[in-house]
Amino acid sequence: MYRSLSSTDAAPLHPGEILRVDMLPYLSMTPGELAAHLGLPRAVLDRLLAERISITPDIAQRLGRALGQGAHYWLALQMQYDLWQVTQTDFEHVRPLSWERRPRNRARRDVTSVRYL
Repeated sequence: MYRSLSSTDAAPLHPGEILRVDMLPYLSMTPGELAAHLGLPRAVLDRLLAERISITPDIAQRLGRALGQGAHYWLALQMQYDLWQVTQTDFEHVRPLSWERRPRNRARRDVTSVRYL
């Protein structure tokens, strides 16, 4: 079942940390070897491992294919991380909108005058 994240939940790990701490040692690969295998510039992988950039769909596709989890896995990790980070921001100035129907003040367009191609 879906459970929303709150600011009291523990912070999820950045996908770069998971890759750096769990995956690379298990694979016995250096960052340079993984970057070459993925076809990524070493600098891009280094920034990801240092948690300075996010997983993009392109990187997720490459990691998912190489490591076997699929792109959705990596994108979901990034989304969890990003959503938790934003829960740390104060959005008190944003008020909920009312979903009640309101009368429209605009004149309705006559649908018979609309031409379809």
